[in-house]
Amino acid sequence: MLMNIKQDIEHFLEANGWSPYRLAKESGVNLNVIRRVQLNQRRGLHTSTLEKLAPFIYGGKPTSSAHPPPKEQREQVSEE
Repeated sequence: MLMNIKQDIEHFLEANGWSPYRLAKESGVNLNVIRRVQLNQRRGLHTSTLEKLAPFIYGGKPTSSAHPPPKEQREQVSEE
């Protein structure tokens, strides 16, 4: 499976209505690292950085209890 971290970060942010700042704070990854990836100034990430981002971007158990459910689930709850 080929991973495109830039696209994956962008998709996560859009799908969840998060800013890069919030992703940085929640994941513990420096905001400048996330910004450089978004601007194509950084193509790869250290394993430790990917380990921090993966639970947010690819699912699984997040490292922070403040991680909200996906946007689709929030919309379903508000409609009921």
